[in-house]
Amino acid sequence: MPVVKFGIQITRRWLILAATAILVAGASCRDATEHMPDYPFYHCEAYDVWPDSIDTHSGFVVAASGDSLLQVKVEGSVVREIRPDSVGNGYMEVYTGMPVFDLLYRWEASRGVEGKYSTLTPYELYLNPLSADKGIKKLEEGVKNGYIVPVATRYYSWPVINDNPQWIMAACELYKVAGDRRWLDRLGEIAGNVVGEDCRVAYNVSTGLIGGLPRRMVLDDSWMPGWMEPVDLFDASSLTVNVAYWGALNGLETITTEMSRKNDKSHLPELPLDADKLRHEILSRLWMPNIGMMGSLCYGYPLWPVGLESADNFGQALAVVTGMLSDGMKSSVIGKTPGSADALGLFSPQLSVGEEDADMLRATHCMWAIAASRTGNARAYSAAVGALLCDVASDAASEHTPSTKSLASLIIRGLLGMKFVCNGVFFAPVVPEGMTGRKQFKRIKYRDSLLNITIDGTGDEIETFTVDGAVTSPFVAASLSGEHDVYIKLTGNRTENDEISMLAYGVLPQAPEVEWMTSRDATITRLHGGNAVNSSLKSFVYLNGVVTDEVLGRHYRLYKAATSTAVQVCTMEADRYVGFSSRPYLYIPPGKGLEVELADWATKGTRVIEDRKLAERFVETGKWKNRVLKIEFDVAEDGDYAIDARYLNGLGIVNTRRRTALRSIDIDGERIGIWVFPQLCGIRRGYEASDDWQRRMAVTNPLKTHLTEGHHVLEMRLYQPNPVYIDPASNVVFSDIIRIYKI
Repeated sequence: MPVVKFGIQITRRWLILAATAILVAGASCRDATEHMPDYPFYHCEAYDVWPDSIDTHSGFVVAASGDSLLQVKVEGSVVREIRPDSVGNGYMEVYTGMPVFDLLYRWEASRGVEGKYSTLTPYELYLNPLSADKGIKKLEEGVKNGYIVPVATRYYSWPVINDNPQWIMAACELYKVAGDRRWLDRLGEIAGNVVGEDCRVAYNVSTGLIGGLPRRMVLDDSWMPGWMEPVDLFDASSLTVNVAYWGALNGLETITTEMSRKNDKSHLPELPLDADKLRHEILSRLWMPNIGMMGSLCYGYPLWPVGLESADNFGQALAVVTGMLSDGMKSSVIGKTPGSADALGLFSPQLSVGEEDADMLRATHCMWAIAASRTGNARAYSAAVGALLCDVASDAASEHTPSTKSLASLIIRGLLGMKFVCNGVFFAPVVPEGMTGRKQFKRIKYRDSLLNITIDGTGDEIETFTVDGAVTSPFVAASLSGEHDVYIKLTGNRTENDEISMLAYGVLPQAPEVEWMTSRDATITRLHGGNAVNSSLKSFVYLNGVVTDEVLGRHYRLYKAATSTAVQVCTMEADRYVGFSSRPYLYIPPGKGLEVELADWATKGTRVIEDRKLAERFVETGKWKNRVLKIEFDVAEDGDYAIDARYLNGLGIVNTRRRTALRSIDIDGERIGIWVFPQLCGIRRGYEASDDWQRRMAVTNPLKTHLTEGHHVLEMRLYQPNPVYIDPASNVVFSDIIRIYKI
């Protein structure tokens, strides 16, 4: 659990390192007087970032000694020395006038992380695509049979976890830098396969968003409420996944547009998902105008989901960096997000109390710093750069190898403001006001050219831009070859914007537990902290995704609704934070729904379920058994209906890889969608093989369709995408009931 001081998280790694260093310092204490500049680059109550050191105000300092040595000090005593290697070929040389920045950049650049592919790798390649040949090779390693291979398959995988869009984002940027037509053709093939499959399986027609979560949101069990089963995780639509999808689609469309201006065809496929439409849905579903931030996700009953009032800060920053947000929204996000003053958590407010992943936190600080550079908010920019430097200093001091090279990304996208297009690169540099003096970035390789860039001044207002002494627009053409000198003079910020939130970011209240005593009467059995009577807590009811009632006391009675109604109870703490809701409850009015038992329409029973009586309730479907099921039913009136299936949710205990099954659903010969049957995972939430997994039930994602009064035929067919996504041997379902209800 992190220590929070002055609104700043000090991780356990810092504390252990400091404690160890103090013991060493006690044994070999020496008095040393350090020369310090007149003012820090960034100051806050938790730490100071000076041009030559980072001081955590606890006696713990990482300082530059000359231009080749970093020293870790406690109470003035040197307890560790770090001598960064010289950067190798392909890496730029950096001289910012801040020795601690330069040495930390060299240390980070010299760390051997090239061979480690993680979920963050595509984001790093997107931000820093200059080593295009290496980047293309790395992305190719993650492809099989024209599909993107999930990074990990032992835990939840596609479509519960969706790591696809960031791969496409990175691939687009690498094409713009490399200009390799063969790579563009390859990108088009993979994008067509991946986007097509995601739209068939994970697209929610009710919200217009792609379902599934980024992997980091499910690795910590405490972040999501305990009632969420794998199908609930799939039903949720997250900000990060959808913003990355917008960035991917926008990148593909930009390439097509730029090439058409040159009378060249990109030959990229026409995709079933439109970037402008997706952007509209993201903003309408996840923008929180009352607090000026982006919510983390929509979740709950998928036809009428509830928005979570907690900002995913990586996703927010990505929305700024990709250009998805308007100027006003960008400024609001950067200025109003709690914690952005000194240290930014992964979520604001936090989803739970716990130590945050250091690599993901660094990636968030990197993306946030680049986002701040796009808003003209000088104060927020300096704060974010300072936080990122503290992250890297912590890694260097503790000898932790980071999974990405964040300072290089900050330089490319922030300090230099490079924007890559098919025929060149634009420059929109932004230098923090504390980074005075001359900055030099040498041997930046871009296609066939080698650029040596010098910047004088701070801010984002360009007074002079020259290439080899000739004044020009801030653009370098892709056709340039050989070594060239670029000079940029900045004269401060174009806008005066220094709004920054000084609030400490809090923690969401826990999801309440609700027990339904009758079809319309419920009791709130537990609120935050296990106390159902707490003056600082208020309970609100969402009906079909809209907040409708405040619950006074522990009991709630649903009105006599004429149509199917999804009920979710949320808790607000201190009139400030609204937490996750209770498990969605679906009320179906009498006579508005029917249940069809599959055992009446197909061969029933399965050897997998040991209890013979229990097995007789279920129908097993798969590649070799009941591949197609035909069911007939009647409805009493015309209208919109939802259709879902109840299934056994436990096969993941014995099937530990790619635990998802898919079935396509046709009604009267027309495809209405695909049911997703994600199974339990034995390594999540303490489930063990000894548990009674054979009795755990779940309900699939509901499919919406219009039915006329009378007789209908439903066909449930095995749906087998590429084996990269779904293992054919495990595409097995045990289901007992199909529900059809009017909405």
